[in-house]
Amino acid sequence: MIKLGLVTCREFPGLTEDDQLLIPAFKEKKIIAKPVIWNDGPLPPNEYDLLIIRSPWDYYLSTAEYIAWMNKAVAAGYKILNKPEVIKKNIHKSYIKELQRRGVLTADTMFIPKKSILKLEEVFERKRFRKVVIKPAISAGAYETHLVAREEAGLFNAVAARILEYADLMIQDYIEEVETEGEYSLVFFNGEYSHAVLKMAQKGEFRTQPEFGGSIKSVKPPADLIDIAYEINDSLGFDTLYSRVDGIMSNDEFKLIELEMFEPRLYFAQNEKSVKRFVEAVIERVG
Repeated sequence: MIKLGLVTCREFPGLTEDDQLLIPAFKEKKIIAKPVIWNDGPLPPNEYDLLIIRSPWDYYLSTAEYIAWMNKAVAAGYKILNKPEVIKKNIHKSYIKELQRRGVLTADTMFIPKKSILKLEEVFERKRFRKVVIKPAISAGAYETHLVAREEAGLFNAVAARILEYADLMIQDYIEEVETEGEYSLVFFNGEYSHAVLKMAQKGEFRTQPEFGGSIKSVKPPADLIDIAYEINDSLGFDTLYSRVDGIMSNDEFKLIELEMFEPRLYFAQNEKSVKRFVEAVIERVG
């Protein structure tokens, strides 16, 4: 019988509510799936046939330790999906610059190296930004994510300096349509489109996560948007079990916010067929 380890963290020892839907679905296919808490230490060899990265959502607080755990798992003979080489490239948001070089339309994004001295006023002077979102280049769950208007730039220099003490800083043009049009997430399994959701921030908020009052609903995107998402998903040439294309419609164009190939929510609860599709995608991988 195949045994899967679904990698999570101490905050979600029994997996997230969304990922818990996978356990009975795998069981129907005679596959045992159990949570694996990465920060509980190295795994003994041969405990699982496959590790699937799902919700190690504290990795950004101890990135080196997380990567070391993953390397030890590989050294112990474990196959991991998504592949460690993909995760290592996707964990730092600088992959967005590579997507831009490949012609993907994204929100205008800058990266400021760790320990740099920065005045946000100068960023607004060089660019035509009205508002920007700043956050660590390695982050999750809107951690240390701040919306900064041009007139507030000086007030946020201390925030930027605090982040730059320990991380590279990401500065991204704020696409205001997120407040009116919402943010799309299009989910792919084994490179094939599965389903999509539209995330809306609550009034007065820019973050779309439910933790900040955001809402999520299942949607059927137009065919041309799905085609664009396919192009973005394929643009880096990565072989992935799962991926998620996040972006916003602005002036009738889709602007990418993130291409998540590490540990994104996959919104199983919003699409009843998606759990079956994911299980089938895993079975394709393990035979």
